[in-house]
Amino acid sequence: MTITPQLICKLHGVSFGWIFPKWAGKYRTIQVSFSGKVALPYYQIPELVTNCCKDLEERIEQLPDPDREEFIVEVGKLLAWFQHRFVVIHPFQDYNGRIARMLTVLILLTRNLPPIEIKAESPTDRKRYITAMQDADAGNYSTLEGLIGHALGETLEQFRREHV
Repeated sequence: MTITPQLICKLHGVSFGWIFPKWAGKYRTIQVSFSGKVALPYYQIPELVTNCCKDLEERIEQLPDPDREEFIVEVGKLLAWFQHRFVVIHPFQDYNGRIARMLTVLILLTRNLPPIEIKAESPTDRKRYITAMQDADAGNYSTLEGLIGHALGETLEQFRREHV
């Protein structure tokens, strides 16, 4: 399965249409800010999302074989890059972080990996996630990679315990 702009819009619409029936599943047409910064211009969103999806597909193709030791580390790096890039584009008026995390699960499933939960709902977990995203804003992806890698490691360990 390929992540496309159409899939992203459908996922947002289905997931949040009951909350935001007028604009869920549609790119924002207003300027917004998030986490203390102004989002990229709304009129650039279609091109930015299309390019993000193409970049994602190319990066997925460049992943090492799943049987290689570095596969999981590289998947973590890919997911950190994608989550950050998607949130920076900020295609929807709201719930961009949730959609980024949902898409992360979808990417994992398409790589035959179990879904992960990147905790961001409690105040502490949300602060940790936002700090990791802010570090990525500055070009340092290691904190976000660490959060994702930790979540992936926990899930893989649980999966191994349950299926051994």
